[in-house]
Amino acid sequence: MRDDAQCDRSRAKSTGKEAGVATAVQHADSVMIVEHLEKHLLQDPAYHMTYSDAAAVLGRNAASDGRHIGQVTSRIDAACFYAKTPFLAMHRVRETYGGKINPRSFGGDLWHPHTSALVARAEAHLWSIADFENIKRALQSLGDDAATLQWKRIERFGVKGVQMALGGPVTP
Repeated sequence: MRDDAQCDRSRAKSTGKEAGVATAVQHADSVMIVEHLEKHLLQDPAYHMTYSDAAAVLGRNAASDGRHIGQVTSRIDAACFYAKTPFLAMHRVRETYGGKINPRSFGGDLWHPHTSALVARAEAHLWSIADFENIKRALQSLGDDAATLQWKRIERFGVKGVQMALGGPVTP
C-alpha cells in the first residue's frame, strides 16, 4: 500500500503540479544565475563560471543536480534568443572539468553547424546593463514551460531562428 506522500506525488504528476513546481524553480534559479553573471560581467568582462560554480550559487549539489543546472542554463539561453543577445549561459557557464564551452550546448542538425559562429558572437559581445534587463524581461515572458519546450518553440523558426541568434538580418 502507498503512503500519503506517494499519493500526493502521483496526483501532482497527473495534474502537472510537479512539473509546474519544477519550472517555477528553474525560472527562479535562472534569474539568480543571470543576476550573478550580471554582477560579475559588468565588473570583469572576461568573467566565466563553471556548472559547479552555478550549482554553488544556487545552493545545489553539482554532482546530483546537473540536469537541473542544464535546464537553468538552457532557459537562460532561450531568454537570450528572445532578448536578441548572444547566448549568455552557453558562453559564460562552462564545463566543470576543463572550463570549456559545453560541446552539447547546441546539438542537432539546425544549431550544430553554427556553434562556432554563435560562440564568436558571444565572445565579441560586451555585456551591458540593458542586455541584462532585456534577458530578465525575456525570462519573465517565457511562461511555465520547461527549457526543452522553449527550445522546441524556438526551433520552429528554423533557419530564420539561427539567423536571428547570429544577430544578422533574417532572409525569407
